[in-house]
Amino acid sequence: MSNIQKTVIGRIFFTATGVMALIAIIIGLFGLIAPDASFAIIGILLGLYLVIAGAVRIYFSIRAKEASVGLRVLVGLLGLISVSAGIFALVDRDSAILALSLLIGIGWMADGINYIIMFAVTKDDNGKRKWEHLLLGVVFFIGGLTMILLGNLGFAILFWWVCLGLLVVGAVTIVWLVSAAVASKEASLEN
Repeated sequence: MSNIQKTVIGRIFFTATGVMALIAIIIGLFGLIAPDASFAIIGILLGLYLVIAGAVRIYFSIRAKEASVGLRVLVGLLGLISVSAGIFALVDRDSAILALSLLIGIGWMADGINYIIMFAVTKDDNGKRKWEHLLLGVVFFIGGLTMILLGNLGFAILFWWVCLGLLVVGAVTIVWLVSAAVASKEASLEN
């Protein structure tokens, strides 16, 4: 056994890694085999998240006496919008998925703009522009625009890739754990 596998923390790490790999495989398979059910679960979780997050914002806007009135009103309005969107998402799953697609798209576009700005205003130690910022900016912006324009289809494609990625990562992790255990066993037999 390797030194890390002999310790309690090492055994916990290897066990937890194996469990997470199996969970990744199960989620990936479930998503690929039953995407409609997966989308329904995502819609419900998104709706619940929005309702809870909105309720917390409303509570903050009422209870945070030390915050300015303007901030409290803004946070309260955002809370009401979040609760409303959450209820809407719970009632209409397709709208929840579309809203998530829009949020992802807007977030990616904002990241893209951020990277493009970073390209424009920063230079490396040699005074040259960092071209990877421009490349990342363009890729993120196009990806975000694609998510927005494709809506539910964009989310479905992203979801498919995520599920496939979970399967691959889970399988590779299991192979790594098995090979590490075999190597450790062989090393302990030699000693």
